Amino acid sequence: MEFLVLNSSILSPRGFRPRVSGPREGQQVAPRRLWGTDDVAALREAPFVRVTPDGEPGERQVRPVLETVVALALAGVPVTGDGLPGPVRERLDPTLLEVMDRIGPDSVSDAGERELASLALRRRAWQVAGYRPPPTPVPPTVLVLLPDGDLPAYLLQDLAAQETTGLTVRRRAVSAEDEEEVLREERATGAVYVTRMDPGLRYGPHHLADLVHALAHSGARVALSPPRFLPWRHGAWLEDGSGATEAPAGSGLPGGSLWYAVDGATEPVAGEQGYAVHGANAVPAGEPDETAVTGPAPLRLHRSLPRVLAWLGADDSFPAAAPGPVAPSYFALPRSGDPVRARSSVTASDS
Repeated sequence: MEFLVLNSSILSPRGFRPRVSGPREGQQVAPRRLWGTDDVAALREAPFVRVTPDGEPGERQVRPVLETVVALALAGVPVTGDGLPGPVRERLDPTLLEVMDRIGPDSVSDAGERELASLALRRRAWQVAGYRPPPTPVPPTVLVLLPDGDLPAYLLQDLAAQETTGLTVRRRAVSAEDEEEVLREERATGAVYVTRMDPGLRYGPHHLADLVHALAHSGARVALSPPRFLPWRHGAWLEDGSGATEAPAGSGLPGGSLWYAVDGATEPVAGEQGYAVHGANAVPAGEPDETAVTGPAPLRLHRSLPRVLAWLGADDSFPAAAPGPVAPSYFALPRSGDPVRARSSVTASDS
């Protein structure tokens, strides 16, 4: 795919909405060179977006359509491959086009599929057309700080499974008193980013890459993994009812953050300078922590593994649960007794 000069002001892909409210017809947009943040924010709410060339498609329209499609994909808009002229489809990255073809009328009602497509579209668009630092002999290094001592096998497996094209990943098991000295050594050899990986979490294969991208395009001091999912009883999962999106955030999962090495071995206090990624790349490991269910906000119950957590697979760390559509229920804290109770239920799939 050829290099395109794109409007960098919109390259903050927060992902499109998994759940569509209101009319489910797609929107059509004409090719244009400049898009404002308000423009793309409105398009993220659409069921899907078709880029339609002005007049009869011809060679002169190919480049404007191509630029618009890639720009909207980078901005997290549900741009579909349906209806694109043949010359445009031929010049798009095949993997990006494959994801775009999954977005359309047939996938509007499937929230799980829409979220997977949103994540895949963003990741591939950044791989083929997103900002990259000037080439250097050695790719930027992510230093992963691990607790000193014996580590569970699943933590090392999750680290080995990270998809980190364009990054160098180094891991060091260190004690708390040696962290700053180790970081100085690693910075001298090129470490740019620092993160921790903790035995209390499981990590998806895009964990590190998504954090690096989020830190770059958000301008934040620290990129965070949101506390979105909590393993529950009998293979069920609780999900934070506030929804899945990227946004500034004041805190995230301990052991799920990434920051710049120049800020030291201690994670910067997020406050107004933190940014939570979209997705579910880190979740608590092991048995349910019922004490973590606090506050009156509604939670969504998934009776089996949510589709966005399919990377966990059939894992021994959790009760067996096959990913797929489920009928969710909404829960609220009771005044006494069991930590959660059924509030209402619907039949649409949310996993």
